Amino acid sequence: MQAEDILQINLMNWFTHNYPQYKDDIYHIALQRRCSVTEGRLLKRLGVKKGMSDVYIPLARAGRYGLWLELKTLKGKLSKEQMEFLARQTANGYMAVCTYGLEAAQEIIKAYLDEDDFTHGKPIC
Repeated sequence: MQAEDILQINLMNWFTHNYPQYKDDIYHIALQRRCSVTEGRLLKRLGVKKGMSDVYIPLARAGRYGLWLELKTLKGKLSKEQMEFLARQTANGYMAVCTYGLEAAQEIIKAYLDEDDFTHGKPIC
């Protein structure tokens, strides 16, 4: 297992424990797969896009349509496509952020879901 896989599993476990009422409202977008050229072409035709964030929480809060979260390990780096995706989603009315490490991801989720007026959220990239 990769370090980002472990981070993702830990985040999902934490989320399910702390927000059981929303356990069916958090999604992992599994794009980090290795495949043959033929499979890659098929996935692209099916709508798989480079740069899409790892986690999506489709719950509206404080004028935002939902939360897109790109998870990175402490040594991770955003790709150009990931930066562009986050910028597009922010422009389209979503909270879209990149976090480094489990605690940073937890802080953003807690602030987004727990606060009535989540207007101070800033990208942690």
